[in-house]
Amino acid sequence: MLQNLKNFSLNGKILKNLHRSLYCFRLRRILHYSCDGIEIEPAAGKNRMIFDEEYIEFKLKDSGAKGKHVIKLNKEEPLSIHSPFYLEGDFDVNIAKQQNNCFVPVMTYYSFSLEMSQYAAVSLSKRKTELNTDCSWAEQGQIFYSGIATYEFDFSIPEHFKHPVLKFGRVASSLSLTINGANLGTKIFPPYEYDLDGFNGKCICKVRVENTLGNMLDGYGTPSGLLSIPELLDTKPSTIQEYVN
Repeated sequence: MLQNLKNFSLNGKILKNLHRSLYCFRLRRILHYSCDGIEIEPAAGKNRMIFDEEYIEFKLKDSGAKGKHVIKLNKEEPLSIHSPFYLEGDFDVNIAKQQNNCFVPVMTYYSFSLEMSQYAAVSLSKRKTELNTDCSWAEQGQIFYSGIATYEFDFSIPEHFKHPVLKFGRVASSLSLTINGANLGTKIFPPYEYDLDGFNGKCICKVRVENTLGNMLDGYGTPSGLLSIPELLDTKPSTIQEYVN
């Protein structure tokens, strides 16, 4: 198994030693906003489009300082799933459900019903520079991230291998592979296996994984990234029919 992950990047940017603290939030139809007791009028914000909706963006001054920070909002209407506000920055998010909590319905659409926890504790921390390759990045602080992650590692093909195959067991959702600068293509459904005939010795591997927009738009933390550790096998690649059977 291949477990020595070197670097992790989002949208092509290596995150090693990169951390900009929480710096803005955006929301619709806000009346007043204060951060750490300092009130700021909406006129201090600037308009920003998020997909097809217009929001107001405010900078959070000194939000990188350690300790507790308080944001207070006054709106024309209660916050709801249809009028959210966003926090944006280079951080990891951990959501801890409280004991003796209950779920309340927030939306019903035909036979679909969405319930959310009534209370939850949300904490922010410095973003990790590396990801585990055996579980979703949504379980590693990036629950709301939709986009691209890049994993880099190297391995050596043993001399006795006749048909080397690099196998990625579970992936969400699409995977592109480059080895020693050679582009081996993109796969959007299993089996996520690559024939390495013609390669020998040390291989420098770069894996690009892209998930769906569900995490960003709906915030339900769908599994994303490499969900199992890659394996180097001496066998022929599986066919789609073999995988289904």
